[in-house]
Amino acid sequence: MMQEIMQKIENQKTERLKYIYSKISQIPCSIKELSSELKVCTKTIKRDLESLKAIKIGNKWKIEVDTIEVFYQNLAYWDDFNLPKSSEKSIFIQMGVEKLDDEDLKNFKILEEMIKNKKEVIFDFRGISFSIKPLKLAFFSGFWYLLGLDSVKQDKFKKFYFKDIKNIVEGKKSFEVEFALEEYLKNADSVWFGCNSFSVRLFIEAPIVKYFQRKPLKTQKILGKDKDGSLEIEVQISNEMEILPLIYSYMPYIKVLEPRSLQESIKKTLKAYLKSIK
Repeated sequence: MMQEIMQKIENQKTERLKYIYSKISQIPCSIKELSSELKVCTKTIKRDLESLKAIKIGNKWKIEVDTIEVFYQNLAYWDDFNLPKSSEKSIFIQMGVEKLDDEDLKNFKILEEMIKNKKEVIFDFRGISFSIKPLKLAFFSGFWYLLGLDSVKQDKFKKFYFKDIKNIVEGKKSFEVEFALEEYLKNADSVWFGCNSFSVRLFIEAPIVKYFQRKPLKTQKILGKDKDGSLEIEVQISNEMEILPLIYSYMPYIKVLEPRSLQESIKKTLKAYLKSIK
């Protein structure tokens, strides 16, 4: 009987930790807010935040999730919670992450080390040899990519699908990364991003506002709120494909206000689609 009670308590803690982790990795929250939402005392919430290694900023807490940390969490996050075997029938977890084999994991660690040490790397990618200044291992839509500068082509920015990188060799040269580039990489939200950005203004109708509040886009700025609950936001992108899938998924509750070129691109696509299904 006592064992069942202890197991129940542990399961409740597990679910609470998962909720807190998911919440503060997107939006900073105070202990009071989390305590109210989860109906537990503030001391318990404080212990949970400390166990998750959350960072306190003012009176709010958050988790800084960079791509390297996400990688290790994908491997070990659920094991760390020690979910009981009985949970397998009642809990469904769709990670949406491609599997990495032993060779992939070995290459990942090699690249991670070179990124940390700022060493050039030479490798084969789809039959072509590259000399790259590796900047970041990025996780986009369930797939891993290496972001870097092509040393041969005047440091042209490039992206490589990780599993297609073969025969990795450490180069002889070291390099430095400009602060502006490091900051820009932090806002990378999809494989389509590049180094030249432009702003997009969107009108978000009330029925879908909650989704943009729960998980704001990385560069999202709220420009205005209407009495009916709708929002006007601005985001920075470098390629239309960074924002188009989002717009299509939330139609008709989202509208492009600026730029005009993006409005016309969407109209053209929709007209072609409607014509094709007549």
